[in-house]
Amino acid sequence: MKTIKMILAWMLVFGMMFACAFAEDISTPAESMEEAANQENADENPVVARLREHEIRLQDVISYAQSMYSEGLITSETDYASALDYLLIYNALPKVVVSELGAENLLGEERIQALYAEAEERYVQEIKSYIAYYYGTDLSEEDFTVLYDMVEGAYEEAGFSLQEYKESYVIGEAFAEHFNTFTFEIPEEKIAQTFEGFVESDRQMFESNVMVYEYATNYHNYVSYYMPEGYRGITHILIDADADALAAYAAAAQATESEAVEDARAAVIASCKDKLDEIYGKIEAGESFESLIAEYNTDPGMSGENLVNGYSVHKDTVVFMQEFTDGAFSEKMQKVGDVSDPVVTSYGVHILYYLRDIPGGAVEFTDAIKSEVEAYCVAKEQDALLRQWLSDYGVEYTAEYADMMA
Repeated sequence: MKTIKMILAWMLVFGMMFACAFAEDISTPAESMEEAANQENADENPVVARLREHEIRLQDVISYAQSMYSEGLITSETDYASALDYLLIYNALPKVVVSELGAENLLGEERIQALYAEAEERYVQEIKSYIAYYYGTDLSEEDFTVLYDMVEGAYEEAGFSLQEYKESYVIGEAFAEHFNTFTFEIPEEKIAQTFEGFVESDRQMFESNVMVYEYATNYHNYVSYYMPEGYRGITHILIDADADALAAYAAAAQATESEAVEDARAAVIASCKDKLDEIYGKIEAGESFESLIAEYNTDPGMSGENLVNGYSVHKDTVVFMQEFTDGAFSEKMQKVGDVSDPVVTSYGVHILYYLRDIPGGAVEFTDAIKSEVEAYCVAKEQDALLRQWLSDYGVEYTAEYADMMA
């Protein structure tokens, strides 16, 4: 969960990104600003919302929505409601609150001066990073100085000078200092109920759709509190095979000629027969599969938690190669402790071990998950407080806001 301080820091960096968008045509910053002014005069960049004296304009919302979308924070670059929400809560609101309470009262003069120095260091580094990204690092001192002055000038023209950055930095810290004085105690019952709600929501999404579950959890970093039934924990030993034999197998498999595929598969297995015989012999003699992994395996992923718990494999998986999945659910793999026949993939030859059945349904409500859920509940309470403050100060939405949301 993001803390208030983390979000404010992110919004501050966003401001630099926002300024960069104005500064991309670095050779003509004045012309760019003149064009922007002309657009404003033509009412093409109207005010869409006000919080006290702080105005948020249409282009601010559009630019933030695009940047938030590129960062994966929203699902559409035209989600202007969410972008405006962020701008009001994490940009305008801190300014109003800190203006009312006073940064000196919240932080003290000594800390403010330290924050100014820290902000200046970050500002300079941002400009250096911009120059390095667009112009490289192999620059003479003279060329670098010219570029630095040009970029800094473009930032200032875009309304994001060093002084403004320093002030925004202090406002963010002061607001976080004030906000963090509010604590939230979440009852155990509410934490448990929230967890149960997450489980039910995930069950509805994933119970009958392993593909969606795996795409969400493997490729989009989604944390699911429910696991579909039917998963097995599979460990394996990957053995390197002859490269030419593997290439021939891959070509045959792509051509989908079953007889040719089987012949190529047999050739791959034959290329490492001696090692396979040695491993299977040790298995028959009672050596533990885990010790054989340590001795023979070439898959670097078969370590840590994967070694302890096994790869999570389902017969409908979209994560593993089909040959691997077929091997994990073959006739030789009927119960925990079973070992597969050799399985050939483009990576080499695998010997699979049926380590465990993975329980479906709700995940175990561990202390770690309880802490995650509690943090979520706290974040909800924090969000409610921020929105209450926003309501207390009163947001004024203009007619152009309705046009933007139409």
